[in-house]
Amino acid sequence: MEIKLFDVVKTLIELPEAKKGTVGTIVQIWKPNELYEVELVDEHGDTIDCVSLSPSDFVKLTKSETDNLDF
Repeated sequence: MEIKLFDVVKTLIELPEAKKGTVGTIVQIWKPNELYEVELVDEHGDTIDCVSLSPSDFVKLTKSETDNLDF
C-alpha cells in the first residue's frame, strides 16, 4: 500500500514516547518505502512526539477507520 504525506497511521510497536496502537500522521517522507516521519497524537489529538518509523512499524488506517476517531 502506498504511503502518502498526511496519511493517518497506527503504530504496531511500543515506543518510548507512545504505546502500541497510537495514532499519527505522516508528516515527512524521508525515503519512500523505507523511512517516514510520523507525528503521534494522544486521545485528544494533541501531539505527543514526532518519530521516524519504517513501514513495518505502522499500518495505514482506512477512511472508515479515520472517520471513527474521536478527537
